Amino acid sequence: MKLARCMALGALWLSLAGCDGDPPMDGGTAMDAGARDAATIDGAPDDAPRADGAMADGAAPDAAPPASCDGVTCSDHGTCVEGPVRCECDAGYVASGLECVPDVVPSTGDLFVALPATGSVAATMHPNESVALGAPTVVSFGVPFPRGVVDDVARVRVTTADGAEIPAHVEELARWRSLGSGAGFPGGVRAALVQLAWTFTAREPVGLRVHWGTAPAASPARMGDPWDGWTPIEASAFFPTEYPAGVREPSVLVTFPASWLGSCILRTRTEPFGTDPEWAFFDDAYPEFARTGVNDVDPRVTAGNRIDYVGQAEPWLFQRALTLLGAYVRSGDVAWLRHAHRAAQYYASRLTSAGYFELAAGDLKYAYGGALFADLMLTGDTRHLARIRAVATAGSSWNPVYTATTRFWTERHQTYALYAALIAWEATGEEAYATRAGAVVDATLRMAREPVNGWAPEGCLLHTSDSHEADGRADRICSPWMSALLAEALFRYYVHSEDEGVLDMLAGLADFVRTTGAAADGAGLSPYYLVSSVTRDAPDIEHACDVAGLVARGAWARRARGGDPSALLETTRRLLTNCRANLASWHRPGGPASGLSEWRLSPPRKLNWWFGTTLDLPWLAEP
Repeated sequence: MKLARCMALGALWLSLAGCDGDPPMDGGTAMDAGARDAATIDGAPDDAPRADGAMADGAAPDAAPPASCDGVTCSDHGTCVEGPVRCECDAGYVASGLECVPDVVPSTGDLFVALPATGSVAATMHPNESVALGAPTVVSFGVPFPRGVVDDVARVRVTTADGAEIPAHVEELARWRSLGSGAGFPGGVRAALVQLAWTFTAREPVGLRVHWGTAPAASPARMGDPWDGWTPIEASAFFPTEYPAGVREPSVLVTFPASWLGSCILRTRTEPFGTDPEWAFFDDAYPEFARTGVNDVDPRVTAGNRIDYVGQAEPWLFQRALTLLGAYVRSGDVAWLRHAHRAAQYYASRLTSAGYFELAAGDLKYAYGGALFADLMLTGDTRHLARIRAVATAGSSWNPVYTATTRFWTERHQTYALYAALIAWEATGEEAYATRAGAVVDATLRMAREPVNGWAPEGCLLHTSDSHEADGRADRICSPWMSALLAEALFRYYVHSEDEGVLDMLAGLADFVRTTGAAADGAGLSPYYLVSSVTRDAPDIEHACDVAGLVARGAWARRARGGDPSALLETTRRLLTNCRANLASWHRPGGPASGLSEWRLSPPRKLNWWFGTTLDLPWLAEP
């Protein structure tokens, strides 16, 4: 039973309908499609007849996409809708062409999914306006994989939605690695680059299947760099002025179901929007506020009331590009992949050789490699590797060891120092980055166990108010909301290390919020901005969502350690009460009539603290 059910979070939460992204439709033909084997895919055998009556040998062209839902059954596991014609599939199914096939990812609360040795996942190609119809187009895309599913890219192949094999070049982009001893670690391919040639006959989505566990009939050579065919966004009809000239994107983007993306842990473990209708208040709000974040607003909203993410650093604080990517991961919607890719590319273009964001030069809290690594895994842009290394260099300037004489220290900076090294290790596997990440974690755990100045441990990272705020005060304090940033980074470290000491730290942070770090505020709880057992300021409802995520993460950690999470779940429930109230207070339906956005973001960075570290909040609440 989910947290929402077992803790009775509210009968008035509205249901959210939806499925895993934009369904594929037939819109072209594979070039030189090769032979296929007889392995079963999840939904239909590879030797099934094609919809147009021809066998899947690549000889016959695909039928033109239908103009209406007449005759489209969606395999009797969904509903056909028009505009364009697509299938909205029942729970447990995902769209593949105009069929609904069983979802390959089991619906469980497990951190790592267990999948069979052979199988396949639906993918969808989305051609943009630059694609020449009737001529071959090289399509390059990244395929993420859950841990332990694929040992060798030589056993990855691609077919059409109805089973015809497509000759495809496949190469490894990233691996699952262990920060621990490595003994018994499943490992495997984390992301692979796929390149194939395809002739589009319409600018409509086209369904594919990516298979693992069986070798392809043919393995063509590399078809150039993935970014060779990228086009400038100003030539697109999709938000052509979103960024200045120079930002480019693939002419064909490829999406995967949200259930698959969530199991691949691109940022953290997630579940699709709408998995539990009782989380609708949160799942509905995320994309609405994110639309404000990319200026996808009512045309009546004036220029002065739109967000300047091109000229100002502030909207990027707390990893804006990763927050936009999260909307894709939880929806499978190509529009969010497009926004996230563009954001990552623009951010990369403004990153200095020293690893800092030009709009906030020298400021570690704006130096991020996470979105660059995710973009690499989804598009094959390995140019990001040098940028990720540069961010790691910037992060190495931070001293993670806090002492009684430390002049400046915050949980936020500790977070981005850890991420800088951890992402670089994930991307490269280089031991120096693993050593640095381990050193930051060790210093963090020791700081909680053995506070300076003889202070008694409180579960958080005690430091002076002066070192945090430069206010001259020697009072010991912690920041619950900055601890939420750090908790997410520690959780990502745990994903790769399975270090039980990290779980204890996460549970301890949650206990600190439960006992000390939050106060009754209206109908629920709100966290203090800065607090300890000896000092506190006013409760701050603006951070109820992200601190609810921290406590839910601690509850998950306690359960993983065999403990009872019920007290932490109750604290989560009360924080979520205020989270919901706060999100609702920033919705102003009448705003556009006055030139204002309907879903307010002030300051713009709150999009990232509301929905960044909470990307996995509904999943964390699973049993």
